[in-house]
Amino acid sequence: MHLADKLVVVTGGGNGIGRALCRRFKAEGAKAIVVADVNAVTAKQVADEIGGTAITCDVSREADVVALVKQAIAQHGGRVGQVVEKPERVISQPLIGI
Repeated sequence: MHLADKLVVVTGGGNGIGRALCRRFKAEGAKAIVVADVNAVTAKQVADEIGGTAITCDVSREADVVALVKQAIAQHGGRVGQVVEKPERVISQPLIGI
């Protein structure tokens, strides 16, 4: 993966596969990693471990997802390069309309 200049957002990043992906993206050299999870405590634990940013987000709520993307961009600049959701799906195209 080419992640050196990318902002990566991982929903469900607070545990399990999402946590493992956050660690992997860190090892691959992502510019910034946002650990998004409905559980603020586990999101922060993973973010602290990898030097990322924790954002509490319930992906079943559209308003939370919009806020997640806006906050990630505001904090890290540029655009989101990778989104991993549920975490079995990777979106590599830009998020339009947010």
